Amino acid sequence: MNYEAFECLTDRHNLLNYLDGLDFVSSLELDEESGWLRDLYESKLKKFEVSESGKVLEKLEKLSERGLKDDIDICTAIAEVHYYKNDFQSSFNISNKWMTIDPFLQGNMLIIHISSMVELGKKNELFYLAHKLTENFPTAPFSHYAVGCYYLLIGKLELARTNFRRCTSADDKFSFGWIGFGHSLAREQQDKSSDNDQAISAYRSASRIMPDSHIPQLCIGIELMRMGNLELAYQNIIKAQEFCPGDPLSYNEQGVILYRSKRYSDASTCFQKVISLCGEEMSEMWETTMFNLGNCHRKMKQYEEAIKTYNACLAVSPTRSSTHSMLGLTYQLMDKFDQAIEQYHIALSADQGDPFAVMMLNRCLESMVFSQ
Repeated sequence: MNYEAFECLTDRHNLLNYLDGLDFVSSLELDEESGWLRDLYESKLKKFEVSESGKVLEKLEKLSERGLKDDIDICTAIAEVHYYKNDFQSSFNISNKWMTIDPFLQGNMLIIHISSMVELGKKNELFYLAHKLTENFPTAPFSHYAVGCYYLLIGKLELARTNFRRCTSADDKFSFGWIGFGHSLAREQQDKSSDNDQAISAYRSASRIMPDSHIPQLCIGIELMRMGNLELAYQNIIKAQEFCPGDPLSYNEQGVILYRSKRYSDASTCFQKVISLCGEEMSEMWETTMFNLGNCHRKMKQYEEAIKTYNACLAVSPTRSSTHSMLGLTYQLMDKFDQAIEQYHIALSADQGDPFAVMMLNRCLESMVFSQ
């Protein structure tokens, strides 16, 4: 099997899910000279496995040392691993290098380049790229996709929807376009605080194109959760986990649903699973997960564990007022009023308009008076 055929199976049409893909790769009969292809195929399948990213990158770097340093397929695989472990700067550095060499490069490297710019908030660079693509490839789906991503980034949701719609009209099998279309609709409904199944419909279109990908199922679950349909949201999140058991985001969303359902012990297990999957790759993006874990400990009256977890959050994001407020609340529940007051003051120094910190500080001061 050549690389282009494998890419069609896993990326273009997503006809193989993660586990089936691994079984398929292990069954390939490759001679010693072509054995390196197995490592490349496995790396593409494991790009969502944050806990495996270090090992995957090590394998890909070894492939680079075999004289494949400038092979675009190897470099694309490396960029994808960096992107899906939320190291967007590294993925952008790789894609930008290739886009500088070939400004009209297409395929997955272009998609990673666009996606990295969105995550990094590179509005000017994305505007320039979208302009050049539409100038040279006015009818290509990836050109409309780039324009849609630009408008999504700057918050012009109607224009984003228009261009994502053009993208999917140009190629109704362009799954990224359907995901982008869904994101633009979901963002609009979030701004309006209303329920609408248009975003879910777009994600379902993406799911039909890539039936064994976990991403559309995850998006559907997140949108259903926003709409308050926790039971159906939970079912979609679990289905996403079955497709890709190594993606920490699905466990994070499962934990949020369980927390909102007041199943704090089960939610805590999910949040701990996220942290174990990320391991050394734990980044600021997952600080909210640790914050939610701290809330679970507090709800279960495991105050010492809650304090430990909140402090771990502050080590990653020291100026977040809500973490200081929750730490203050935990101390207050333990009748440690001095420590609580200190945390509320820190919270208010970071955000003077924090209503929760103001309210709880006043209650804490009242409790100190009555306790004396």
